[in-house]
Amino acid sequence: MTNEKNENSLKIKSLWKESGLSITEMAKVVGISSYTVKSWCLQKRNPPDYVVDLVEKRMLEYMNGRKEDSNAEKEKVH
Repeated sequence: MTNEKNENSLKIKSLWKESGLSITEMAKVVGISSYTVKSWCLQKRNPPDYVVDLVEKRMLEYMNGRKEDSNAEKEKVH
């Protein structure tokens, strides 16, 4: 396993852990099978760079949207 590929799997794993989602939930968010996402998080398979970029973009959009929803709910309460 090359260092670059290892870094790609670690990026996916980091995004997954940061999100607090299950692997199945993350797979739905990014539109990739849960088997594939799990294999990346366990470093059994290595996603190419363009896939890492796509997953990162979709996860950041999801997490930012979730934060905005949370802030909107807090404003409703006050």
